[in-house]
Amino acid sequence: MQLSVVAEKLVHEVRKLIDEEIIIIDHTGTIIASTDNSRIGSYHEGAIHAFKNREKLIINKQDERSWKGVKAGINLPIFFNQEAVCVIGITGEPNLVSPYAELLKKIDGDVHSGKLSHRTGGISITSDGILRL
Repeated sequence: MQLSVVAEKLVHEVRKLIDEEIIIIDHTGTIIASTDNSRIGSYHEGAIHAFKNREKLIINKQDERSWKGVKAGINLPIFFNQEAVCVIGITGEPNLVSPYAELLKKIDGDVHSGKLSHRTGGISITSDGILRL
C-alpha cells in the first residue's frame, strides 16, 4: 500500500484523538497528508531536518519566517525497521502540542519494540510493526 494512502488514514485516526492540525511529510519534504487539504503537495523544510537527523524538531514562531512551509509545532520522524519513513507534524504552540508528540513517539517505540499490539478504528498496528488498514 502506498505511503500516501496510509498517511491519509493515519491523519484521520490521529485527528479523532487530538484537536490539532496534523501533517505527514515524506522523505522529500512534501506534505502527503494533512487535516488542512490546502497544505498537501507543499514543501516543509523543517521535516527534512527531522528526517535527516532522526530526531524531534520543535518549530517556533520565529522559524516560520525563515524556514519554507513551516508552522509552529512539533515534527517527529516515524520509524519502521530502524529507518525513518515519514515525519508527522502537529501544528500549535510547541509547549502545548509536545505531549501529543511524546505520546506518538511512545506508541511508535512500543510498536517497533514488540511491546504493543494496538487497534484503532480502521488501522491496526501489530507487535511486529506492520500497519494494517
